[in-house]
Amino acid sequence: MARIPLLGAVGTALLALSANAELLTPIHEAGRCAIRGHCGKKGFFGKELPCVDNGLATTPDADFASEIEALCGPKWKDSKVCCDSDQLAALKSSMSTPNQIIGSCPACKDNFYNLFCSFTCSPDQSLFINVTNTQEKNDKQMVTELDHLISKEYGTGFYDSCKDVKFGPANSKAIDFIGGGAKNYTELLKFLGDEKAIGSPFQMNFPRHTRSPAWVPRT
Repeated sequence: MARIPLLGAVGTALLALSANAELLTPIHEAGRCAIRGHCGKKGFFGKELPCVDNGLATTPDADFASEIEALCGPKWKDSKVCCDSDQLAALKSSMSTPNQIIGSCPACKDNFYNLFCSFTCSPDQSLFINVTNTQEKNDKQMVTELDHLISKEYGTGFYDSCKDVKFGPANSKAIDFIGGGAKNYTELLKFLGDEKAIGSPFQMNFPRHTRSPAWVPRT
């Protein structure tokens, strides 16, 4: 099955954004971040949560650039980023289990990695991410909830590339492991985004639409 583009056009329908959320990610434009770096954990055994950061994407040094390209693919060559080495290391660790489950299907694997590499490091992060809630820790704003805008085209392509992938000697469906048995792309994204001990350390919502004309994912 063919691989799909990073993110498709999202349409023109509307979703209200709270005043607080607008303050947390006030600028939505190409070349600008929404989150960056690790700010701490909710609890002793929790995972690191990202910091609010609406600053500009930066150019990684040569070693860091090579690490990003090795994990996320050649399209990241010479790209600016909105992540740091600690985030990339955490992303690499979190991808190890999905890789074992979906590694036999290049399309599904590429789309899965593409989703999380773009979420974590995209230089245009603020175009499709809007922070909606935070918790203060060590004088920094730790992200506890955000909206991640994904088009129907992208979501459907992602789900379709993974829904029939088999895993293990029993030929179990990979979607049962990576998507909680999702029957469509909205269920898959909800499973991936819901905050839970084994899964996302913060709540990631996937709204279908946005009111802000600047908050539009790139194609």
